[in-house]
Amino acid sequence: MMSLNGDLIADLLGRVDGVTLASLGCVSSQFWSIAKEEKIWEEKCSSLWPSTQDSDVKKFISSSLGGFRNFYASCFPIIAYDESFKRHKVKKTSGDGLPKIDTIENVKKDLNFWGQMTENIRLSWIMVNKRTGQAANLSSWRPLCEQSDWASHKDCVISFGSILPAHNVLPCKSVQCILVLKCRLSDSLKITELSMRLEDTMGAWVNGRDSLLILERAVGCRRSNKQIQFFASYQKHLSERGKLKEANMKNEGCLDIICILGGIVVSASFWCLVFRESGPILEI
Repeated sequence: MMSLNGDLIADLLGRVDGVTLASLGCVSSQFWSIAKEEKIWEEKCSSLWPSTQDSDVKKFISSSLGGFRNFYASCFPIIAYDESFKRHKVKKTSGDGLPKIDTIENVKKDLNFWGQMTENIRLSWIMVNKRTGQAANLSSWRPLCEQSDWASHKDCVISFGSILPAHNVLPCKSVQCILVLKCRLSDSLKITELSMRLEDTMGAWVNGRDSLLILERAVGCRRSNKQIQFFASYQKHLSERGKLKEANMKNEGCLDIICILGGIVVSASFWCLVFRESGPILEI
């Protein structure tokens, strides 16, 4: 490889994915000098996030975010929040290889449809802190769950997201960033709605100043290229959420019992008082 022409090596390195390119840059000084070229990383970003081809976005990434190599390093790994680790937005969806859609009735009957959707659709939601020049991808890349919107009988709802730290902001340790992608099932898959919300461990929406503080902290979360690390934090968040719901149900059950017993005591006291007051009248 070292005897090859530099342009040929650059062409070969330009054909690999970003993670492989970063690894090859550690092989030798010659590879490093080629692997750090901004033009190569700009092409990597453009292939993942077509909106980075916009002239204003290019200028912003180059001037405020340290270039496309830094941008890729910040936004390609997903957030894998671990509570032991404390320290403008570009959106992209891809639909290559999506299953063919005929009618909503066929979708309901096709058991493999949602599996194919999970395997072939991706979403990025990149948040940029202009003040610090930091960026983070809030999406899980792969869908977390999917279902049909039976109210409209035409749309399907696909959820992505990540787990973000909420220490010193909310009583809970973490919140879930939920990205909802709604698609219209017609001759082709058409995006009709894309939204984001933050939910605490009780399922309540987080808004206002608290949500801004949590999102600002998200750019400093640990990142990982491994889906298993993300799903570990995701499953832990869901487990804590389930435990809280179960505890609340028990507390509500106890309160219901106390209210019922209190009602019985009050009712019994009332009738005792009535009988006591009406006792002499009955004797007469």
